[in-house]
Amino acid sequence: MGRTLCRDKTQDTFDVYANGPFALFGRQHELVVGASYSDAESDYTGQSPVSINNVVPDLLNWNGDIPKPAWAAPTTVEDQSSSQTSLYATARFKPTDRLAVIAGGQVVDWKQETTGFNGRGPIDDESYQENGEVVPYLGVVYDLTDHHSVYASYTRIFQPQTVRDINNQILAPEEGNSYEAGLKSELNEGRLNTTVAVFRINQDNLAESTGQPIPGGPANAEAYRAVDGAETNGVELEAAGEILPGWQVQAGYTYRITEDPDGDELNTTSPEDMIRLSTQYRFRGDLNGLTIGTAVSWQNKTYAFVTRPGASADYKFVQESYTLVDLMARYQVTATLSVGANVSNLTDEKYFNNLGFYNGGYYGDARKYSLNMDYRF
Repeated sequence: MGRTLCRDKTQDTFDVYANGPFALFGRQHELVVGASYSDAESDYTGQSPVSINNVVPDLLNWNGDIPKPAWAAPTTVEDQSSSQTSLYATARFKPTDRLAVIAGGQVVDWKQETTGFNGRGPIDDESYQENGEVVPYLGVVYDLTDHHSVYASYTRIFQPQTVRDINNQILAPEEGNSYEAGLKSELNEGRLNTTVAVFRINQDNLAESTGQPIPGGPANAEAYRAVDGAETNGVELEAAGEILPGWQVQAGYTYRITEDPDGDELNTTSPEDMIRLSTQYRFRGDLNGLTIGTAVSWQNKTYAFVTRPGASADYKFVQESYTLVDLMARYQVTATLSVGANVSNLTDEKYFNNLGFYNGGYYGDARKYSLNMDYRF
């Protein structure tokens, strides 16, 4: 039995910017310039109990207390600090009434340091640093009609990571390029919005879970590996808004697949296909104040390769596709008071939502009921 005690974790973020219009070639455009800084510090201690007694001698007379155990000397002590400074600028150009071009970027300095010791020995001022990373962005939007627009965008990816590999070393920042194109539409006099999009993401240092704990690392810390040359391709369909008076709908379908340069699938614990649908209807007339709704989510199968005791090869642990259904009802009693009821996982679906971690998985929540009351002063 181990323990991680988080003694302190703080984060400070500052952002300052200025924006305004400017004239160029006889047309009005917009410009935003700014700077941001963030600093995060955390420390934790990992140690195990020497002795612990969690037996309840008399349940009927138990006061809820369990004696505090004696703890052994810490096996892990780590102090970590990270900071990021960014200078950014974005310009929105309007060459014509129907065409908009958004161009910008940021210059990033990032640093992370860790000191202390773990199960592998002292951490000798573990430090990672990237300076002058340029992250550009370019987007184009063209209005086909008053209700339909096509768009395309590109951005470079630079994302510092906090996950660690099997040697308890932090993975280098994720880098790559992201491309997206699509069609946005307004229907029902602008009350319903739809989007059809395709995207491609190329990544180096993509973090993929190994499902294994980190020897000598923080408690419950999972080891990751960095994959170069990963490529993600996908499609997204979305619709949100009011389809009839009082009837709100949100619906979406996402397909995405990530593969390494050899064509092998990555991040298989995330589904390739997902469908999300939620709807709410607010009654009028005699039932005015009553709102009912439902949410349905579906995803296809996922899997992870795990190691079983006594087995000579990895076992393919599969979570088949599943559907979750939630229900809600709310009644507005007065302008300030409402009452509601919710049912989550109506069909009591049994599924794993953390597949592969520690060569296993965790069951998702079973069917659950809740009542609530909201009063606003």
